[in-house]
Amino acid sequence: MGERLVDDLLEEVNRGHAAQHGGLGGQLDQLCQRTGMVRLGVVKHDIVDVRRVADLFDLGQMVGKEFLFYRLKQHGFFGALDDIRIIGRTVVGIHNNVEDEPIELVGVTRDVTERRQLEDKVFHLAMHDALTDLPNMRFANEFLGQAIQKAVKHGTKIGIMFIDLNRFKPINDTYGHRTGDLLLGHAAEMIKAVLPADAIAARIGGDEFLVIASNINCKDEVARLAEKIIKNLVNPFLYKKEKIVVGASLGMAMYPDDGRQAADLIDLADDAMYNAKKCGDDKYMFVS
Repeated sequence: MGERLVDDLLEEVNRGHAAQHGGLGGQLDQLCQRTGMVRLGVVKHDIVDVRRVADLFDLGQMVGKEFLFYRLKQHGFFGALDDIRIIGRTVVGIHNNVEDEPIELVGVTRDVTERRQLEDKVFHLAMHDALTDLPNMRFANEFLGQAIQKAVKHGTKIGIMFIDLNRFKPINDTYGHRTGDLLLGHAAEMIKAVLPADAIAARIGGDEFLVIASNINCKDEVARLAEKIIKNLVNPFLYKKEKIVVGASLGMAMYPDDGRQAADLIDLADDAMYNAKKCGDDKYMFVS
């Protein structure tokens, strides 16, 4: 759409005569009408700034790839256009003064923010549990893989916790699936509430959760986190004025002490969780 008009505009802008002849504004408006693009208007800064942003983005050419709009904002440009964050296709020109020094930037762009937001939503749904909005197993696997790479680089440890809710099945059977879903959501919030900054919680199926705590220095840190999680989960869940207590059993594995492969560490934590269950409700246990 309007490809010839785009070519004509770029040719005129690159010759550096658009500002003097005053024809650029009309052409920009015409281009927007034909292509559905958004006019950026004229942005004025001092000569050094204009030259700097021109060097950064090779302005005066059509950009065929998307780039993040905040990169421009980081350098103080287009500050008034906070609603446009991502650029898909951009035509930008440079205005020069009589000394042939760049003083103005002008252009049009296509705003693809809505499309990117839709893509982000689809990606989020693919990587998160629909019921609790926690990360899912796919997300957890990727996170653990990246955490292992960082641990290798920095010489730190990772704690992997496999969590299984206690008494969930009889509660679900007694009160119904809707109550069970509410309880799972409540459990997710209780787990998230005590996580440190470098940790995530994921729901990996049924009443099972996985916590990955990176940047750990010793087992004691993981043990203290396990105690906080159990303490939160044994707090009664209030449903129709009735207190429901669920609790949890936790199994923990440590990287690199217990293994170096993500899948092996998760399996070891799972085994440790079953050993914890044998010791009674609301217990945690490391890999033995």
